[in-house]
Amino acid sequence: MYLHQPSANRIDIYSLEDCRKVGEIVHNAGEYFASLAWVQPGQVAGLCRTSGKVRIMDYLSSPRVLATGRIDPFKVAAYDSTFKLFFTIGTDHKTRVYCGDLLPNGLSAPVFEPATVYGLKGNRVRIRLTGQDGEPLPGWWVNWELEGVGGGIIGSLDKYGNLTDADGYASNLYIGPDDGSTGQCKIKARVVLS
Repeated sequence: MYLHQPSANRIDIYSLEDCRKVGEIVHNAGEYFASLAWVQPGQVAGLCRTSGKVRIMDYLSSPRVLATGRIDPFKVAAYDSTFKLFFTIGTDHKTRVYCGDLLPNGLSAPVFEPATVYGLKGNRVRIRLTGQDGEPLPGWWVNWELEGVGGGIIGSLDKYGNLTDADGYASNLYIGPDDGSTGQCKIKARVVLS
């Protein structure tokens, strides 16, 4: 395979056997990649020198962008596939090392859906986990906790932990008190980093 950048938002994929175009990846980085680094068989990382945008792309099985990220603007960049690390010499002449795995950047506050909470009923509450560029982060463990405010814990949660889905959401059920008591409590959600 041969990868060619005809524009700042697309990579064309060509067969080396017969020189014909076999696919394309629309990455919408808005800048030509200064470096295309091998990640693993069938995958490359495109690195934009000025903006620091990073695109991990599949060019073999299903041509598409697999993940996005950002590093500081650089003069020179490389990727170590064994340890999943990006190495750069920045425009400020500093050497930097970045973890290639996407890490959480934002966890929304728990939100009830619908907003009205009813006692003795399962009330859906959910959070969303996103990365540096607002992209959803699926497959991360979220720990749920119920905390009393000015008193004891009121009600209960259906589960103590679950995984974020393909859109970065994790949800739970809050069950209101069965004894008719009133009061306030907090629902806390935390990302589990292993």
